Amino acid sequence: MEVRDENMPMKFMVENNIFKLHEGAKGIVGVNNKDALILDNKFLGKGLSGISLDGEGEAYSINNKILWNKFSGADYQTDIYLGPHTKNCLVASFPMAVIVNEGVGNRITGKP
Repeated sequence: MEVRDENMPMKFMVENNIFKLHEGAKGIVGVNNKDALILDNKFLGKGLSGISLDGEGEAYSINNKILWNKFSGADYQTDIYLGPHTKNCLVASFPMAVIVNEGVGNRITGKP
């Protein structure tokens, strides 16, 4: 049996979902992710953030892609949050999305 380190980066995919948040809630939260794909989801309601990625401790959340998610029915403090321990992530978003990028080498497209 293979033993895994607790802080190993995890890959995941979240595609074609509807998230209706309430006040104080977060939608998709990823920590220490590598090569994750968050694609074509729709966000509604009030909340803190729709998508939040970051690393923890020495680990970074790296090479993640956040593509074509819709926030037009959402009232969030931040639609997409890339924390200080994110690196080389790609966000392709609609111009009205509120994006906070505190990471290193992340690329944001679709913003004016």
